[in-house]
Amino acid sequence: MGEEREVQSFLKYKYPKDREEKVSSLLNQLIRENDRMLAVIDDDPTGGQTVHDINVYTNWNRKILLKAFQTPQNMFYIMTNSRSMTRAETAAVQKEIMENLVWASKETGRRFEVISRGDSTLRGHYPLETQVLAAGLPQADRKELLIPYFHEGKRYTINDIHYLQDEERLIPVGSSEFSKDKAFGYESSNLKNWIEEKTEGNVTADRVGSITLEMLRNLEFDRINAVVSDNRYSKVIINAATDMDLKVFAVCYYQMLKKGMNFIVRSASSWPKIVSGISSVPLMEAGRIVDKSNRNGGLVIVGSHVMRTTEQLNSLMESKAGLRFIEFNQHTALEPAKLAQETQKVVDVAQAAMASGVTAVIYTRRERLDWNKGSAEEELAVTNRIADAVTGIAARIRVNPRFVVVKGGITSSDIAVKAYQVTEGKILGQVAEGVPVWRLGADSRYPGMAYVIFPGNVGDKDTLRNVVEALIEH
Repeated sequence: MGEEREVQSFLKYKYPKDREEKVSSLLNQLIRENDRMLAVIDDDPTGGQTVHDINVYTNWNRKILLKAFQTPQNMFYIMTNSRSMTRAETAAVQKEIMENLVWASKETGRRFEVISRGDSTLRGHYPLETQVLAAGLPQADRKELLIPYFHEGKRYTINDIHYLQDEERLIPVGSSEFSKDKAFGYESSNLKNWIEEKTEGNVTADRVGSITLEMLRNLEFDRINAVVSDNRYSKVIINAATDMDLKVFAVCYYQMLKKGMNFIVRSASSWPKIVSGISSVPLMEAGRIVDKSNRNGGLVIVGSHVMRTTEQLNSLMESKAGLRFIEFNQHTALEPAKLAQETQKVVDVAQAAMASGVTAVIYTRRERLDWNKGSAEEELAVTNRIADAVTGIAARIRVNPRFVVVKGGITSSDIAVKAYQVTEGKILGQVAEGVPVWRLGADSRYPGMAYVIFPGNVGDKDTLRNVVEALIEH
């Protein structure tokens, strides 16, 4: 009980007004003085959960990255969807991105820093992605910073332990459903031990530094800088339970950059917003998202299988909004003929509903297809086969949807890139906390359409229902 009370006290802490003003003033000045571009390399499209009016690219060729460096913004996103890739594919993508970033930087004379945006529940190709990215940067002596705090998703790092909040409960991530992920599972909640676990002992816990909440909240800038600079540590954990904690560290980050230190950052979605100085804005109103001239129904696709998504789908099914629910049986994925038949059935029913003005909700069968016959990468291959089938459904629907909401990171990425041919867009903001909205680019299948990306692990049980009902009403 004592430990739980201590953790709760960290969450409830409020910075004294004078400290908050001092930190905000310092950070704003440092951001104004910074001439570096921040390149956020995102492992799925849900990473724009905190930002607004920021460009996002799903292609990283030299022409596109040159364009990205020439914008007046100080940050852009590259969405790779690497969480759906094998290790070899991931390494190749990260290497190619870094080569092209370095080229674009030289062409424009604009320096850049890299943020590897990963999952706030610690799933993904870590440490592979940061290793490959760091190896491609000109300065080899880069300190790695680990920042998985994510306010909107209720993910907190306290005393080096990473937590997720479920209603009133704080759950160490190693005890959560996310730690049991078939491709990216883990056991440790303490991030020092988690790093040792994920690096297979190549980086032991005693070689990982820690920036504590006490250091941050006492504004111990010199002490923080000393810990990060300490050569005993190859990686450093940044504890955080509020956005102000990250703002304090962002001051130190810029101070150390000015002194010549080099970093590679692995973070969740809060750090890019804080370090780039993006302001908080109200949630987007549904009226800004819906194409009111379009009389067709909307399209909702639910692919994620985490428990929260299933709860949200069940709540949506209780809606009185006149939705047409269509189950896609992904268990046919191992039998091509049955899969083709199932796909066509779903397409036909969805198109008929949408053409009549009814919003179609396509959802994968809630019982997971647990193949359990091979390695993590073989399991991932089956998952990708299912994702390809769901993407194929979206691609074959020829009725122009009034709006699109896609639940799940891999699903939303594949539909955007493969079904809707999106190469670039703009992150407009969020329609609910942690639920980003993209405006699709001119070269996409639906130019200018708003595309709602609903992460699988975000929101309470009624959030999806509330979003869809608001979109229908407009």
